[in-house]
This record gives sequence, C-alpha cells and structure tokens, in this order.
Amino acid sequence: MEGEREANELEKLLECAIPPGNQMVDYSLNPLVKFGEDYGVVSINTEILTQNSGKETLEKVNVTIKACTKSGRIQRIFPNGLEIEILFYKNILPAMKQFVVDRGGCRLLDFFPKFHAARNSLKSDMFDEDAILLIENVEENGFRATSDFDFETTKNIIRDLAIFHAIPIAFKSINFDKFNAEIMSHLQHKRMFKNISQKSENELLDVAIKAAQLSPEGEDLLPRVVKSISGNVLYFSSDHLTTESEQFSTVIHNNLCLSSVVTKFENDVPVQSKFISFNMLEYGSLARDLVFVLLSSVNIDVLKESYFEFVTYYYNIFISVLMELNCDTHQFTLELLHEEINFVASKMEFFHLMVVTSHLYGQRKEVEPNEDDTEIDYFLQVEPNERCLQRIHEIILFFGKKCWI
Repeated sequence: MEGEREANELEKLLECAIPPGNQMVDYSLNPLVKFGEDYGVVSINTEILTQNSGKETLEKVNVTIKACTKSGRIQRIFPNGLEIEILFYKNILPAMKQFVVDRGGCRLLDFFPKFHAARNSLKSDMFDEDAILLIENVEENGFRATSDFDFETTKNIIRDLAIFHAIPIAFKSINFDKFNAEIMSHLQHKRMFKNISQKSENELLDVAIKAAQLSPEGEDLLPRVVKSISGNVLYFSSDHLTTESEQFSTVIHNNLCLSSVVTKFENDVPVQSKFISFNMLEYGSLARDLVFVLLSSVNIDVLKESYFEFVTYYYNIFISVLMELNCDTHQFTLELLHEEINFVASKMEFFHLMVVTSHLYGQRKEVEPNEDDTEIDYFLQVEPNERCLQRIHEIILFFGKKCWI
C-alpha cells in the first residue's frame, strides 16, 4: 500500500510538468548513475508520455526528478541537501524574482532549470527522506557539462553570477526585514567543513604536497601551502572567527564549478549557461563563489591571461544590476572587491579548492563506509590522478603569485 501511495503521489507531481490540455499516458525513470549521489541527492531523468484530447499521437515531456539518497551514510553526511534545493526553487528564487519586478527591474533570472513541482514528504509538510524536486531536464534541452570553461563560457557564467549575487544585496539594502523573512530564513547556517579530522587534514596535505612537487616553483611554495591549509582548517573549525564582509555577503551557490554548470552551444559558441545543484547554498561573501568557479573550472591558460578582465567584467555587471534596482553603489568599489577576494581566497577558498578539486578531478575510490566519516572524508575518498594533481598544482602556483598563500 505504501508503494502504491508513493507512485500515486509521484504521478501527481509529474502532472505539474504536462502542458495544459494534455493527459499523462505513461512515464519511465532513468537514474543518472554516471553522476552518482550529488551530496545526498540522486537525479533521475524521467520521460513522460502525454496525449492531447482528440489526438492520437503521443507527445514526450522530459523532466528531472531529484530525490534523497537511500544511503544512510550519505544522508548522515549531507542531511539537508535536497531540502535546501527545494527551498531555493520554492521560496528564495521566487522572492528574488518578485523583488526585481517590484523595483521595476528587467533582469531575467533565467539561468536555472525550470521548476515544476516539489514535495517535502509523503506524510506531512515537514521535510524527510521522501522529499522530491521536479525540474527541467536541461540535457534534453541542449545543455551539457564541459571539461573546462573557455573564455566566452566563463564570461557568460560570471555575468549570471554577478546578477545572482547583486539582487539579494539590493534586496537586503532596500528592505532588510523582508529580505530576512523571505530569503535569510531559508538559508542554512551550518558552516561548511566545520568538522575536520586530523586524518583528513593529513590526507589533504599529502595530495597538496604531491601536486606542489610537480615543479621547482611549486616546491618553493610548499611551506606556504602547509601553513595555508592549516590556517584555513582553523578558520573553518573555529566558533570565534573573523567573518566575511557583511557588505559583500549575499546568497552564494558555494559549489559553482564544472559539475554544477551546464552550457548550450550553437555552432560551437556558448549561448547560455544554467546553474544546477543548489544543495550547498549559503549566505556568505560573493567573492567565495567568484574565486571558486574561476580557480576550479576555468581553462588555466585562459584564467592566467584574463583573470583581471573577468573580475572587472563581474564587477561592472554587479554594479549595473544594483543601479537598475535603485540601490546605492558607493560602498562597492572595484578596489574593495579585490580586497574581499584577497581575504576569502587566503582565509577560506584555498582549502575549499583543495578539497573539491580532489573530488572533481580525481578517481573515486571504492571504500567501506565509516560511521565517523564527515563531508571532508567523503570528498577525499578519491585517487589523485595526474589530471587532479596538475590542476591542484596550477591552483597552488596561482595562489602563490597572487600572495593568497
């Protein structure tokens, strides 16, 4: 009976994606095994067969279902991933869109998958493991992941990122109480990577040392690498720390990289990108997203040549959005943005990049679950192959050149 009820409830959700006048005939589920469990969330591509009354031909509607993993270990490590993503689509994003409309703005927040429906539970409004999110199938609509971001793709991404960051800052500045009620109340307050074991820190140091040793220049930076990782660990684990600037604090994706951005190309030219996987969403410094996406995912030669151009472009879009929403921009200068980038890069993002780059580029290990595992342990259960070590090596050299370590 429980299985029958669950199937009926799923069909009700799927009907939300069907065009008006059509009826659902059948549907099929295709779990995305190749992408694995995305921080406690499993994605399932779903094909819905529909029929318009009075017509014999069937039409296809393709959507993606996101559900909680059935792995108890992964659920324990990432307990709130799908809940945060559902809150983003149901509450945070609509509030941002309505704020733009209320201010007479014209910016389109169209760089996310279309939201169809969601449920928190089969039993109540309280979130549990039966939660489901139903969104656009971006692959069927021509979007795909890439091995790195080229110049034009990067510009598209940071343009959208600047819009994404600027709207909550304007909202906060213009109507603080409403911002708190409609956005802040839905954001997680758990500091990422707070529980870091000595074992995890040592494993990360081993990978960083191997990567640094790929060149004499990298070896010269080893003392700074070790010091920076230890300092970042202390920053993440401390309850008494210097936080990011409130001035630059906004809604941040917190994991914007190759695995969470898809792009549509026409004649090999990137025409649109979409951000996906909002299960690490936080309130924090916009510079964290900017540093992370540039260093983790942009083609390294493009990054070296165009870093300052990217930051300036991001800043100009950011300011233009604030001005469009009639928000005071005097406190946001390009110089202050660079200072904020320097701060978060040195205090937080080096460690963040070391951890997630290992996960993003490395080969996943088959290991036995451990009851004491934390999110750090999960990320580090990889074999750092040549591609992984080379990317970390380039990050180390870039951070060294910028004096971020």
